[in-house]
Amino acid sequence: YDSAYVDADIVAKSQKVGGIVGESYDDFIMNSHSDGTITLSYDVAKEVNQVGGIAGLLSSGAIELCYSTMNILDDSTTKENKKSSYEIGGLVGSSKFGNVYGSYATGTIEGTSEVGGLIGYSDLGYVNASYAIGEVKGTKNVGGLVGRNHSVIYACYAANVVEGVENIGGVAGYNEDVDSLWLGPGRNIPSYWDV
Repeated sequence: YDSAYVDADIVAKSQKVGGIVGESYDDFIMNSHSDGTITLSYDVAKEVNQVGGIAGLLSSGAIELCYSTMNILDDSTTKENKKSSYEIGGLVGSSKFGNVYGSYATGTIEGTSEVGGLIGYSDLGYVNASYAIGEVKGTKNVGGLVGRNHSVIYACYAANVVEGVENIGGVAGYNEDVDSLWLGPGRNIPSYWDV
């Protein structure tokens, strides 16, 4: 995708839901942006996962020079005690071997776990020169930039309000060491968080 634009209200009832694409596999998304709202609805499935303002799942690809102002909001009217959402991000819900460069998200992001202002869960990739501004609300592994991080975060920042119960962080809610020869050690500096 290049120069794509979406302004929509989307209802996410299961998995792999994005403002522009549900799943991007081994592909590039560039110069694109999304506006609107994604509502997490639990009237079909017990779990809603991999939801993002640009892509629900980014697999072995890259997002470059993109932004999202989408709000991703929990629909409490369809949510019962045993229902949950995870891997929810302002730009990308879940990134596996994916890279994000020069991109940002500014929406209000809500979920249960692995909730991030930019990326819900980032695994074995790079997040570079990107930022998130807005509100991030969840229960576990909630981060201003990345909810759960297993990637290299470099030269990024988050300036938002982060609310949660367990593993809460301004940049990353839960940060795992990246044990990979090709990727190097896990790190998230020089990145910072501000309110």
